[in-house]
Amino acid sequence: WTAIEYLHKEKNGFFYIFYDRAQNLFGRKLLFPSTDAHYDLGDNCRNTKAIAASCGNVIGAEISTPSFSPKGEAPLVVKNSKAEDIRNQCASILAHSIGNEKINPSRIAILSTRSPSKSCLKSRVGNYDLTDDVADWHKGKAVWFSSVRAFKGLEADILILIEVDDFTDYFTKHDLYVAASRARHRLVVLSERQAVQEALTVKSKDSG
Repeated sequence: WTAIEYLHKEKNGFFYIFYDRAQNLFGRKLLFPSTDAHYDLGDNCRNTKAIAASCGNVIGAEISTPSFSPKGEAPLVVKNSKAEDIRNQCASILAHSIGNEKINPSRIAILSTRSPSKSCLKSRVGNYDLTDDVADWHKGKAVWFSSVRAFKGLEADILILIEVDDFTDYFTKHDLYVAASRARHRLVVLSERQAVQEALTVKSKDSG
């Protein structure tokens, strides 16, 4: 923190720290500089109400959204685990989103629980290139593709999460929460695991 403070151009400039304890993926003790200004930002302004509710369900907490947030569509969990099926499903989603809905590739991301080198996807899906270069992605040259943890801090209007197996020490519910919360408007998860389906499914009040 001292080193970061010395990077300030102004001697007494402002310094803000934003954090979400649910995204502490490595379980480290969070230590921050002492300050008298501490504010609780209670509303989630990134996700639709439906996605925010699913994110809350994953970690067992209620996530508040402002009244102006759109309701949106519930996350879609597709039971696919075979490599060929995953590639075909991703190609189909991209063809519909980019080809039919005219959504720019810069607004779409594919995340895997694995590193790109170990994933069933490589540098291209269907007719679309994949990249982990932020500049190329923002220019719309390709669709983003990386691991969940490499995408932490970023967001996409449409997010496809693939190769989601059982929860482990490496991929926990907090990892799923981080991944799901990257999706602003639409979330598609490719997984055959019942535990993942249940984690993302918000039961209606009428169902008890």
